[in-house]
Amino acid sequence: MHLRKTLLGAFSLLLLISGRSYAQPEEPEILTKLKEIAIVDEKVMMPMRDGVRLATDIFRPKAEGEYPVIFIRTPYNFNPWRDGEMRFTRYYQTAYEAI
Repeated sequence: MHLRKTLLGAFSLLLLISGRSYAQPEEPEILTKLKEIAIVDEKVMMPMRDGVRLATDIFRPKAEGEYPVIFIRTPYNFNPWRDGEMRFTRYYQTAYEAI
């Protein structure tokens, strides 16, 4: 009887803990703010000369006009917003590509 209660308690605790892992991750606040001032195309598959397609995020200002482009390539983390720091300003069109 005691074993049954212990197992039931452990199972209940496991359900409570694992339920949180299925929750949809919240979008970083900085990305939400960026989407207010920019057009964001996420994970656009860009074809390369060798046929490989690279996932690319493109950030363009909503305002009309010509802007310089910043092209960033990194073999590391694809998501530039995880650290909560916006690395691009509203005055640049940006293509971010992870290779």
